[in-house]
Amino acid sequence: PGEAARGLGVDTAAIQADRFSAVQALAPDDVAVLKGAHTLIAAPGEPVAINPTGAATLATGGTGDVLAGVVGALLARGLTAREAAIAGVWVHGRAGELLAQARPEGWRASDVAAALPRAITGLAGASAWPLPGDPGGAA
Repeated sequence: PGEAARGLGVDTAAIQADRFSAVQALAPDDVAVLKGAHTLIAAPGEPVAINPTGAATLATGGTGDVLAGVVGALLARGLTAREAAIAGVWVHGRAGELLAQARPEGWRASDVAAALPRAITGLAGASAWPLPGDPGGAA
């Protein structure tokens, strides 16, 4: 909410008071993502999408950069900006959930990035890779 507040010239309390209006104001001509509990994705002429995945692991510095990388990779694969944002936010949130299940604290953004393949695999319905901190997982 801090970056959104700076972009809109308001304080974070105003963003938190009406997250839907805030994310729509950030997306007059393109797609915007407002991170937080139930991350929101807005695009012109489309309903605001509400992401159901996520965990406290994503309140760690650098995880927004991980999310930007995921969305960028999906754009490079040919998804539209809205599709890439929705899918990227879901996978990023699911990676945070899986990491939180594997280790209750001490997360880094690189841990979230390491959990991405498992989140993607879960989305595809295949078997999952181990996470750092899992018994038998990578260090």
